[in-house]
Amino acid sequence: DIDGHQPNDPDKAADALIAISQSENPPVHLFLGSDAYDIVYKKIDILTNDVEQWKNYTLSTAL
Repeated sequence: DIDGHQPNDPDKAADALIAISQSENPPVHLFLGSDAYDIVYKKIDILTNDVEQWKNYTLSTAL
């Protein structure tokens, strides 16, 4: 049971969601918490490496 033991503050998350929902240009993707931030940046790094590794094949299909 993680209730009360989560790594982030749910009240702060609620405040962030309210503020973001009132933004003129809210994000399409939103990640809350340092754990989410770290996971996203690791995934971005993996995707970037894949794109670069296979760039020649990706671009070779153009007409």
